[in-house]
Amino acid sequence: MFNSPFINSIKPLEQVFEACYGVTADDFLEPVCNISEVLYIRDVFTYAKPRSYGCPQESTPTNRNDSFCCRYNNDTTDCGWRYYGESYKGVHYTNCVGRLKCTIQVAWNRTELNCDPHIYMSKSNYMRQFYHCIKTSLISDICTSSTKTGNELYVWNDGYPDTSGDCATSSGCACSVSATKGSTIQVDLLDLRLYEDGVGTCYQRLVISEGGVDTSIDCDKKNEFALTPIYTSQSDSFDIRFDNTHSGQSGNFWIALRESDKTALIAGTAGGALLLALLSLLAGFLRYRFRKNKVSAEDEYTSHFGTLSDANNVAPIGYRQLTE
Repeated sequence: MFNSPFINSIKPLEQVFEACYGVTADDFLEPVCNISEVLYIRDVFTYAKPRSYGCPQESTPTNRNDSFCCRYNNDTTDCGWRYYGESYKGVHYTNCVGRLKCTIQVAWNRTELNCDPHIYMSKSNYMRQFYHCIKTSLISDICTSSTKTGNELYVWNDGYPDTSGDCATSSGCACSVSATKGSTIQVDLLDLRLYEDGVGTCYQRLVISEGGVDTSIDCDKKNEFALTPIYTSQSDSFDIRFDNTHSGQSGNFWIALRESDKTALIAGTAGGALLLALLSLLAGFLRYRFRKNKVSAEDEYTSHFGTLSDANNVAPIGYRQLTE
């Protein structure tokens, strides 16, 4: 049987924040990291205590027992599963990832589909948030020039936790990754929420290029914040590129890079954007032509790409639409 050299966890210690479902200021999840770290929320679970414990489903100032009713015991006594509710769906992750700290109200799930209704309350009564604190010194913005070195590195979209910039500023941003000692490298998804329109057209993707072979990671790989291995290199180096054909600000990604040889180091150089360099050169060339020949911007653009009024409807120069 094949044994992977990668364990299914990133290096920062996993921590847990627990709180009751209720109506007071104490009934919130409030994870916090050190000043030089940011949150990655791996999971959020709701739990129910047995009816026999006498715990309130909704804690109030006069009816609560936090240490007994809202703290995890074990999977034999406490019935729990990943939060799926609609009222706050997603915000227990999106309001926290990439930030120093967050505060989000505890929510509940119904229990009859997952727990024995003869034993447990009809609704969960407390929540657990599983999180890691990741050093910002190990994180690269894919569109910002930087070089990082470590046993484990991270890359996210420009502006994360905010959404990525539009295609003109973000498409073509890239990162080169290499490892010492010939170590292979695993890419894990922490957060993948690429932009997809209402009819299922995906406008963004990550492309991993290794040995002349491209591997696309697109909207179908959305991971709901669960730590998900997505690629293992065949060699000790590859490139990652962000392709974006959406004209507005949208889409998020955050990935981890881990080496198979725990004594090896990974180096990541981000911010290389061939497309942006080509656009810059083209802009300089056009400015030169405008000055020398007094050609209008409207005429020059139209002769190459169509009218300026159509500019928002075309992909960046030299970039093929993903939907073709």
